[in-house]
Amino acid sequence: MPRKPIVYGIVLTAVVGLTAFLFARNLDTRRGLPDAPESAQDYVCEKCAYLVQMTPRELDVAVSEWNRSGAALPAPEMGIRKMLILPCPACNELSLLHASRCPNCGNPFPRGTTDGVRHSVCKDCEKASTARPPGRPSAGN
Repeated sequence: MPRKPIVYGIVLTAVVGLTAFLFARNLDTRRGLPDAPESAQDYVCEKCAYLVQMTPRELDVAVSEWNRSGAALPAPEMGIRKMLILPCPACNELSLLHASRCPNCGNPFPRGTTDGVRHSVCKDCEKASTARPPGRPSAGN
């Protein structure tokens, strides 16, 4: 009885099985996304100021759930095509935005707004800088 075809069949089956296993393993796109607490980033609601921290993996899950829900994407004419906007868990408005920490006071604030305006400081510090009397330097100068 010829042994070579049997050996070739076993090797071929092993190679095909290993290839299928590796392919299926790589289908999980979240596998490489960080999920450690130190990788979490701030997201803040523009409407109700709700603050939530999400890791990249949690964000990927939230975006996937939102896409599966069939919710409408923000309109391109709003000028926010490149900005990720999610529904807020607190008020259910489509206004949860990626946040930065204010360089002046450390409070979180949305990096942009749903109307496409970008900010470099929080609203409180922005109001304080516009309320300063003319001709008076800021505290940092």
